[in-house]
Amino acid sequence: MTVAEVNRVMNVDRRDLDGVRRLLTARAHLPAHWVDTLTARLADRYDDDSARLEGA
Repeated sequence: MTVAEVNRVMNVDRRDLDGVRRLLTARAHLPAHWVDTLTARLADRYDDDSARLEGA
């Protein structure tokens, strides 16, 4: 797993559930918040980043 792959799944292809599962196999090496975020995605719950991305 590369940094590019982690970035892709966390920020670009957020609905890539196979990628989410791959990242979670390395959960011991990920920040707890990321594990929570990825686990939520498996349950079809996604963060709304619109305010942060739009500068609100």
